[in-house]
Amino acid sequence: MERILFIGAIVILIFGPEKVPAIARTLGQWVAEFQKALHPAPPPAPLETPPPQSPARKKARPKRA
Repeated sequence: MERILFIGAIVILIFGPEKVPAIARTLGQWVAEFQKALHPAPPPAPLETPPPQSPARKKARPKRA
């Protein structure tokens, strides 16, 4: 924990408090891109087509007298 505080203090002294959020944001984006490169997303599943349906049979109408 002491090391992180020491490194943070050095970063603030070197870059100034105005630049630290931008540096942290850039570092976070870089880490996210690195993680994506290490673990790529699986390819999307192929779309399944429904089985062909037989044509609907017409109901027999009763004959009218």
